[in-house]
Amino acid sequence: MLAPMSVLFQATEEARLCRYDELSHDVLHNRLSRATMLRLPSAEVAPRLARELTSAARRMREVASIEPAWALFRRVQIHRNNAHYRKSLEAWGH
Repeated sequence: MLAPMSVLFQATEEARLCRYDELSHDVLHNRLSRATMLRLPSAEVAPRLARELTSAARRMREVASIEPAWALFRRVQIHRNNAHYRKSLEAWGH
């Protein structure tokens, strides 16, 4: 039995619809990374490392500046898309 043309068209239109998440660089783990990179140069680190950290943080213009607090590090939810941050966040936040 053949389906009416309107049903086929509707099914085709629905198949073209998809859901996706908007990607943003301005997320908590990036905010914490940037804030930490901006503060480390004032600690006793090698001058070259200090320059590299400052340069990297400045390239993160789309990430908002925050004041890092220990409680914020614990709020980051690690998942498969940001799992590579796990060790850094654990080191910075504990």
